[in-house]
Amino acid sequence: MILVLTSIYETLKNEELVEMNMVLQVDLCLNWLLNLFDNLRTGQVRVQSFKLGVLILCGGPQTGKYIHMFNLLG
Repeated sequence: MILVLTSIYETLKNEELVEMNMVLQVDLCLNWLLNLFDNLRTGQVRVQSFKLGVLILCGGPQTGKYIHMFNLLG
């Protein structure tokens, strides 16, 4: 999860030319995903849940996000 999140935030930083603390951003996102999908704190999250969490955080039109969520969960 850390590698995927780091890749996402690196791409965002390069495309948007935004200054950010990459380590902090990845840690906060990972902590949010674990709080949301790993109640017992086993350190594991299902791939489908991880995809859903990242999709929720992505920007874009709501209708497109709903379509992707439906396809992911369906």
